[in-house]
Amino acid sequence: MSNAAHLPASAGVGFKPEHGAAILAAAQPIGFFEVHAENYMGAGGPPHAQLTALRERYALSIHGVGLSIGSTGPLDRAHLARLRRLCDRYAPASFSEHLAWSSHDGVYFNDLLPLPYTEATLARVADHVDEVQTALKRQMLLENPSTYLGFAESTIPEVEIPRRGFAAHRMRTAARHQQRLRLGHQPWHVGAGLSLPVSSRPRRGNSPRRS
Repeated sequence: MSNAAHLPASAGVGFKPEHGAAILAAAQPIGFFEVHAENYMGAGGPPHAQLTALRERYALSIHGVGLSIGSTGPLDRAHLARLRRLCDRYAPASFSEHLAWSSHDGVYFNDLLPLPYTEATLARVADHVDEVQTALKRQMLLENPSTYLGFAESTIPEVEIPRRGFAAHRMRTAARHQQRLRLGHQPWHVGAGLSLPVSSRPRRGNSPRRS
């Protein structure tokens, strides 16, 4: 299994196709570019031609928004297969997804919805992470949880979710700042509590999961 990330130790930016010609015309002072996986799940055409040229010049980070890792139902196997083909095709230096849910009973929502922080959530998401990593044969990064509201049934502090449950964690500090302020919390409390090793498997509780 590939490690979570081999990105250059330099800044990267999100790739916008409308700037593709200018980006490819000359070398850019950028370590890597990030693209959304769901924009490149077709078989070919101009999007893939552009992405192939980009990948030849720069490290690539693929970020998914459609796996619905936190869903109570099973993962979409067809979506996971498309994601596997995309990662095999471009061999990105990093693959990441959101710790959220966005589908239920075949209905897909155009949002990344929050989860209650409970032992049941932790167990379910750990199983989904394990399924994704096994299918992709690579470690994934999980972006910090979507937090638009709090749940009365939550029993685990937010900082414990990535530390206890998952192989690697990616924090978007700007998004986390806004989300914590919405809930009336101090945003730096979460960042201060994180000290996360990168392991080769998702973890449930405090014990490494083994394949």
